[in-house]
Amino acid sequence: MARGDLPAALEAYRSAAKKDPDPADTWNRLGLALEYRFYATGDDAFRDEALAAYRKATKRDHDCRACMVNEANLLWVTGDKRNAAKLYERVLDKAPNHPDAQAMKRRIRMAASQQTDVSKKKGATQ
Repeated sequence: MARGDLPAALEAYRSAAKKDPDPADTWNRLGLALEYRFYATGDDAFRDEALAAYRKATKRDHDCRACMVNEANLLWVTGDKRNAAKLYERVLDKAPNHPDAQAMKRRIRMAASQQTDVSKKKGATQ
């Protein structure tokens, strides 16, 4: 496989997941490859498949912080900030000193602020 050959990487990770579906790392790497493909193509099917791969990874390893962060980051950039914040909180519960803790805390605050703004708008229109 040539460096940067995303379709070949996808095929390799899909094949690895079929051969041995247990390792969380395989699902996490497949998720990353699918996420990169989503960014390259804009095809929502790759985003959805990436999210499913991250969830399979977390199901196999409940402590896989990288899996949760990857899923949260994808949710964040695609607009699902509330669910991303929930995952960031789970990561911080397990690893309060995570290298990305400050960025995750900032995103959690931003998501909470947006929820508050939405609630205020709903209350003003009722």
